[in-house]
Amino acid sequence: MKKTVQKTLATLALIVAMMTAAAAGVQAQEVNMNRYITLTVWDDEHIALRLQAAADNTPVRIISGSNTDDITVGTSWTTTRYYHSDGTTMTIYGDITGINCSGNSNANSNRIVSIDVNNTELKILSCYNNKLSSLDVSKSTALTELYCHLNKLTSLDVSNNTALKKLDCMDNQLTTLDVSSCPMLC
Repeated sequence: MKKTVQKTLATLALIVAMMTAAAAGVQAQEVNMNRYITLTVWDDEHIALRLQAAADNTPVRIISGSNTDDITVGTSWTTTRYYHSDGTTMTIYGDITGINCSGNSNANSNRIVSIDVNNTELKILSCYNNKLSSLDVSKSTALTELYCHLNKLTSLDVSNNTALKKLDCMDNQLTTLDVSSCPMLC
């Protein structure tokens, strides 16, 4: 009887060890710090974001000053979450394929001033109604959808976005827009 209890305890210990090792393997997944989106923001604001990734359980890190939020993103859009800005930049690191930071503007503040995307796998960028003065999507070569209407953009360069299928840039201050490099644009 004593040997049976010892074997059962040894088996349980082995199962716990295996589960702990498996959990550690999931937690050890690293955030891809080479892909990022930098928002120039007003200090001490709550920035609304929705994110999407190419795979489930994608680790993402959002850094603004001394604030760091580590989250997990899947293939479906996250619900809207608010992140506190500490300083004038907020950077979202990770294998993000979609970001929606729309509507971060109201009568009292323009929470997001500009966006610089350094993510070659980003497919969807929705940043309308922010009063953006600057938007750089030149490194977003996989971008298929761009919604940047209701801002204060005076220029928009989509010459590197040859996969672009949808573009809404109405209600800006654009003087010219060349979409000749976007043959799939409808």
